[in-house]
Amino acid sequence: MTGRGAVLRAVVSAVALAMAGLSMAQASEARPLDRRNLVLTFSDEFDTLNVADPRDRGTWTAGRWKTWYDNSSDPFNLHTRTLPGNGENQAYTDAVWPERVGGFPAPGHTIRQGVLRLRADRAPPSFRERIFGRAYTSAMISTWGMFAQRYGVFEARMKLPKGQGLWPAFWMLNAEGGNPPEIDVMEFLGHQPHSTWVVTHSREKGRHVTRHREVPHAIDITKDFHVFAVDWRPTTLTYYIDDVQVMQIPTPRDLHSPMYMILNLAVGGRWPGQPDAQTVFPAYLEVDYVRAWRRPGHDAPRPAAPAKARSAPKKAQ
Repeated sequence: MTGRGAVLRAVVSAVALAMAGLSMAQASEARPLDRRNLVLTFSDEFDTLNVADPRDRGTWTAGRWKTWYDNSSDPFNLHTRTLPGNGENQAYTDAVWPERVGGFPAPGHTIRQGVLRLRADRAPPSFRERIFGRAYTSAMISTWGMFAQRYGVFEARMKLPKGQGLWPAFWMLNAEGGNPPEIDVMEFLGHQPHSTWVVTHSREKGRHVTRHREVPHAIDITKDFHVFAVDWRPTTLTYYIDDVQVMQIPTPRDLHSPMYMILNLAVGGRWPGQPDAQTVFPAYLEVDYVRAWRRPGHDAPRPAAPAKARSAPKKAQ
């Protein structure tokens, strides 16, 4: 490379670091995401919202997203609408559940200028018996039964919400069931706006093994949109923020099956704690796009499997 080319590359890397809010001290890890020869296999730009109807099983493999977890044949029970094992205090709503009373809850999924907004809000005390005693409503999307893929690049461009007790995540689970393994492309605690988390969970040694990194940011990460991605290969898992590498680990031995994607905005839980008086509601996780890619020679995406009940996808911590 010529001296001029090296300077240009350094400038580009510095700009990427600044966009991600990463310090120059992290520059030694700032390898850009290699996008050469990637083949697009999944894309939602959220010009419209294509979700399954939980009342109609015929739609459970026909659209792009489900709005509930996959751990029961009943899409309207406690374990499909929250993860109680994490101590979460929200129930995930959609267009048909729960029945609205006096206009509450407002739609949990809305599209505004090509951006999906997942809305969390406080539930009136009189309404909580309708949502399993939870104090908040929120929203999620999942490609379970609709799209799953082994290996590739998975990414989402998002604007994260700020506030105590808010816990958004972009994560992946095994389409064949069981957890771990789990890939947490991004987790965020709303009261810590200067850091995000990347996490891998596995049972490759017969016990739950976690590899993680808290990624520090020089800026308030909630002020703008950022791209969170993982490049999953047969030998390595590499995490990126705004195309800048933040962690790389060997691919665990039990992480070689197709996985599906989940984006959600949890409220409360043992890790983030409960919202406080300063947490502003409604709160939004904003999603500009979700995309998946494969590399030539790696697996193509798996066709949608018939929807069926599976073990509860309790989010590992």
